[in-house]
Amino acid sequence: MPKSKASSSSPAPRSTGGFYKKNGNRLSFAPTKVHFPNGSVIEVTKHSVYRYPILGWSYYETAEAAYAAEGLEMPPPLTHESIAAKIASRRAMSPEERETERAQRDAEKIAHLQERNPERAAKLQARLEERQAHLAQRSAMTAMSPQERRAAREAERTTRLAARKH
Repeated sequence: MPKSKASSSSPAPRSTGGFYKKNGNRLSFAPTKVHFPNGSVIEVTKHSVYRYPILGWSYYETAEAAYAAEGLEMPPPLTHESIAAKIASRRAMSPEERETERAQRDAEKIAHLQERNPERAAKLQARLEERQAHLAQRSAMTAMSPQERRAAREAERTTRLAARKH
């Protein structure tokens, strides 16, 4: 898939003209050019000669025009206050709520990666499954008595050592 010279976050407020591509409910933004897997490149300086969309990318003079054309709502601007509020709301969440939110974000990331890079998506899926197994084990251990916990850790250690020897 094409690579842009920018991230898929909201464009910088100073110059918002450039190439945009819809990714779910967001827009990816490339301010100067987009490189495609076949080696071709589209550049902002030549934007008027292209026929759009080009593999989902289109040129817009402003972010507002891009969001309107793609039928999306402009994201609110990032401010110190909005970032602080987001951090405070996450801190107020229980560990289970944070984990649920993280799992939702990870599922979206995997779905997005699935079409672009299935191998990377599979690796991420495997890591997430390992994390979920670890969290389930940790949750189970908190319900155990100290003696049961020690025995479970010792059994886990023995299993790991046996796996290393083979």
